[in-house]
Amino acid sequence: MGEKIMKLKKILASLILLGGISMASAIIGFTRVPVRAATTESPIIRLNGPTNTQTYRDDGTENPGFTSKFTTNSAWRVTGARMGPLADSLYVRVATNEWIYYSMLDHANAPLIKQLRATTQAYSVKQGNYGGYVIPGIPLNYVGRTVTTTPVVNRPGSTKIVRQLPAGTQWRLTAEALKPLILKTDMTDEYFQIATNQWVNMKYMAVFIDFKSPLVIGNQPERVYRFDDHTLKMTATARQLKPHTTWQNNWVYMNMANGETFSLNHGQTYLQVGGNEWVYSPNAKIAY
Repeated sequence: MGEKIMKLKKILASLILLGGISMASAIIGFTRVPVRAATTESPIIRLNGPTNTQTYRDDGTENPGFTSKFTTNSAWRVTGARMGPLADSLYVRVATNEWIYYSMLDHANAPLIKQLRATTQAYSVKQGNYGGYVIPGIPLNYVGRTVTTTPVVNRPGSTKIVRQLPAGTQWRLTAEALKPLILKTDMTDEYFQIATNQWVNMKYMAVFIDFKSPLVIGNQPERVYRFDDHTLKMTATARQLKPHTTWQNNWVYMNMANGETFSLNHGQTYLQVGGNEWVYSPNAKIAY
């Protein structure tokens, strides 16, 4: 989620292995061989971004101007990690009073990955959430519609159900919660807030997007999917839409996100073409 809302954005799936501690001792005759000291690998980041970089002070304010010393493919020892002021991104300290934005496109070694995950987990707990979900300080202003009977929980990641919503009801979505993406292979589902201490998982909702243009089927017939109430997944039907036909669409369904929120080419995203009929978004285009 950097500068944009992030976000309708895949479930975290990586387990991090910390660098091993090597210890050896042996007794030869009556001579004791000293045990080697334990060594710990430092958190290291290898940058994949542009050379000109905005850095930030320890107090979160910007350092003046851009610096060119953090060149692409350069490696830096990380001495700190923290959540950004809006909780929509992570930052790492790579020099005295110099913090840079962490991108999942950068290469982080195992100790840094462990540190970043611990940072997000601590922030999640501080917010009162469960399972590592973080609520960015960026308000939403979307409308969601339940696609099936929907449980409402008191906090993101919680299993405490406070009520059930019937299918087909619409709700103003005022905030989101997700697991920050640390690796390119990370995925996360999301929670949407519909009222104070009332959250629903994205897999139960479609989101209204005012495309202002119709959906256009490409050169090949397009398979139609239906939402299955039992599996909470889209299942293929025998129906196909003809090539080059247009369909009015304003509802988007995603049960997973990676990268930018509501991005049609990320996650498992479907566009509604009528009733419980949906098409897979990468195979269809909006006629802007």
